[in-house]
Amino acid sequence: MAVLQNLKQKKPWWNRPLIGNQSMVEQISAFYKSFQKEAVPENAIHLYDRHFRNIEALLVRANAIDRDKFGNQEFLAFVRMKRDLAVGNSSYENLDAYIDLLMAGIKAKTAFLGIESIEFGHHSTKQSEFYRFIESLYPAHLSPIEFIDSVQQQYGQTITQMRTSEGKTALQSYFKHLRVVANHPLSFQLLCSFKQHQLTDFSILRTISAIIDQLQRTDLLDRAYLNGEVIANYETFEKMAQVIALPTTLHSTKAYGILLQYAALSEKYKLAYPKFQALVVLLEQWYENYLAIRHLQEEYMDRRYRYPKTFKQPIPGLKLYKKYKTYFN
Repeated sequence: MAVLQNLKQKKPWWNRPLIGNQSMVEQISAFYKSFQKEAVPENAIHLYDRHFRNIEALLVRANAIDRDKFGNQEFLAFVRMKRDLAVGNSSYENLDAYIDLLMAGIKAKTAFLGIESIEFGHHSTKQSEFYRFIESLYPAHLSPIEFIDSVQQQYGQTITQMRTSEGKTALQSYFKHLRVVANHPLSFQLLCSFKQHQLTDFSILRTISAIIDQLQRTDLLDRAYLNGEVIANYETFEKMAQVIALPTTLHSTKAYGILLQYAALSEKYKLAYPKFQALVVLLEQWYENYLAIRHLQEEYMDRRYRYPKTFKQPIPGLKLYKKYKTYFN
């Protein structure tokens, strides 16, 4: 013990314990260490870098899609209209389901008109029997798949009994048109509704399509002009309302004008809107990575850590995200 005491006494005074068991050197070292900042963990830096690379890659794709046309007020009004219809905004009088039916009919217009043309133009005995069989299926509330299965079985029997090549060709076309219409539940629902209301004239779809084509060169935000088109073709819109089962309380110029406006905007921006949807998906993915980066920045912003330079660089893309944020669902 005496030897150990002698060794301690031989140490320089600054290296001997002053208070407690720490020497002055140890206490000064501990004091300076208390002001030294820890390094941000390597795994956090790697995670930050990964999210940052994701953001850069997403922005390359997003900027390639973003175009001035997305800033077009008419286009953005259409985007808002689609969003408001999706969330049930009362200003659109809950017309979303009826709009969907109308749009399905317009998209399958060629098939509808083909069915009508063949039914009116080809009346051999076997063809007439086939039409009557088809008519018997509409009140049966079959699914589109069940409907086509039944039609196909009857078609297989009827086509072999046709005597002329013209008759066979007509029946083949008729079956093809039925399949096109039944391929989408809404267009099939519309076909059943036409038959249920005994409306054999599908030309209302042609008329409305012609109006929509004509409107492509006009201001589609001008409701007064659109309502004028409705008034000029009111009988057609009344028939359409009956087929899409629009409630009588919505049989009005205003409701028909909304239907017409949506259909015309859909046609005008049928190529631009899917691209906009792709842009929205990319920006939503951008935002997920942005939040992850902000979380890491805030977690290691504490005074205990040495903030890496990479953590201080601006996060690209915020301006683009804010530009379209209000148009997300």
